[in-house]
Amino acid sequence: KSVLSIVIDQSNPSIMYIGTTSGVFKSTDAGENWTASRSGMSSAGTSESGSGWDSNSGAKNLSKVYSLKRDPFSSSTLYAGTDTGVFKTTNSGSSWSLVGLSGIEISSIAVDPVTSGILYAATKAGEVYRSTNSGTSWISTSSGLVGRVYALGIDGTTPSTLYAGTTDACGVYKGAPAILDYKQTNKPKKKEWIEDYFLQLCAYAAAHNEVHGTDIKQGVILMAVAPKPNETP
Repeated sequence: KSVLSIVIDQSNPSIMYIGTTSGVFKSTDAGENWTASRSGMSSAGTSESGSGWDSNSGAKNLSKVYSLKRDPFSSSTLYAGTDTGVFKTTNSGSSWSLVGLSGIEISSIAVDPVTSGILYAATKAGEVYRSTNSGTSWISTSSGLVGRVYALGIDGTTPSTLYAGTTDACGVYKGAPAILDYKQTNKPKKKEWIEDYFLQLCAYAAAHNEVHGTDIKQGVILMAVAPKPNETP
């Protein structure tokens, strides 16, 4: 099994949780020993002791846990973003329940550090959902996003600001979706390469539109240039 996410209990660092390709595991001795902590968590949305067996391998269809987050207001409450929705535990992992976005592959979860009950869930389909009641209900907040979303981050000083990391270097430039291509500046760029750079952008945009059904019509090349001696950055 592969480890996809880690949570450490800040009130007791000896308690750790890991999200894996086979559910959640928990340690109470700083990682020396681990036990399964996935009751109620399976790809079929059934109890671990219930149905949901892989007919090919004979193993249970346990959820892949891509993201784990602890509730900052309750150390016994955690949220898990899995391949079949958002799961929640209120008893330190003894049992889990599917609380929302059933059947949707959740790539990342972010929990508001200031306001209790607010959390966000990103999907590999390129959407972000928001809950204001600890996962009981969700609304889409995906306007302006381009491409799959793999990571979410909340601004620590301004929790109303949320950052989303997407695939294929997609973003928004001057109010419109764009392919963003980053170039290194540690070596000179030849003039004859410029046309190839723009052709690459066109190819990236065409491929993304074909695969993801987007309508990207622009590309941006970004380069960080070091200031010259005695020049103010």
